[in-house]
Amino acid sequence: MTSSQQAVALLEEIHDLMQLAGENPFKVRAFEKAQAAVAEQEDLADRAKAGTLTELPGIGKGISEVLTEFLLHGTSRVRDELKASLPPGLLELTQIPGLGPKKAQQIIAELGIETVRELEYACKENRLLKLKGFGVKAQQKILESIQFLHSTEGQQRLDQVFEYSGELLKVLEKAAHARVAVTGALRRRMEVLSAIEYLVEAPEQKALRLKQQEATEHALEKFRKENPGALPATLNFATSEVWGFELARTTASEAHWKALEKFGAKKWEKAKAAAGPTIGATLDDAGGDEAFYEALGLSAIAPEMRETGEEIALAQKGSLS
Repeated sequence: MTSSQQAVALLEEIHDLMQLAGENPFKVRAFEKAQAAVAEQEDLADRAKAGTLTELPGIGKGISEVLTEFLLHGTSRVRDELKASLPPGLLELTQIPGLGPKKAQQIIAELGIETVRELEYACKENRLLKLKGFGVKAQQKILESIQFLHSTEGQQRLDQVFEYSGELLKVLEKAAHARVAVTGALRRRMEVLSAIEYLVEAPEQKALRLKQQEATEHALEKFRKENPGALPATLNFATSEVWGFELARTTASEAHWKALEKFGAKKWEKAKAAAGPTIGATLDDAGGDEAFYEALGLSAIAPEMRETGEEIALAQKGSLS
């Protein structure tokens, strides 16, 4: 993450912690406004060293001190003190959709519950019904929200992934000294993802391929350590001769690829050859594999549509919009 992204993440975290702690609304609002003030600043560290952060609109003395400590030393006393001041379990329980801090604090105080798992068991045992303001419907809603939370563990929304996937793309390009394309579910723009994929253009010589693979995997590992919230990432490698084919293959869902193989069995090798050296694709560019679809006799199918397999018949008729 860049220094501005890290600063925004810190201010957002402090803002959320302040809300949970019941801090003065005006103070809470100041940390929210400050996020926009630093979001596009590329010289935050320099400003912190020079003591000029207060020159930015919306950054007062208090927030300037918070940012300076974080940017220069990587620590935040304010954040740590806020976390320490909260009842044990409050941060975890308020991750449950629909469960606000007041209700969460009541559950903690009256039932001694500090984890989502403990709350789940309490709901199943009808213990929430003993609390004032909790009826059968409220308990059931909390249980359903917990089950939803479990179902999305290890997953992120597309907009959350976009916050770092472009940066990772640049890191991989630099390490590989070659073009790198987003592929898989991210290229298909799935709303919720559990992993992300990239396709790296590999050199023809085996020794160079191994060296490149080692460098890009090392860069990926370093990025993951610096960005622990990032989803697992898979690296695929393809030489320029099969780039278009591999971009199509790694982008497609299983259903789409099976339907494509069935449709184009007789033209497969010809299409694979036609998808040879192509212009590289980037995060915001769907290009790079159109020749493969054209050689199969299909009109272009946008990555976002390569999902169910039904789109193959529509592309054959030229009915895709």
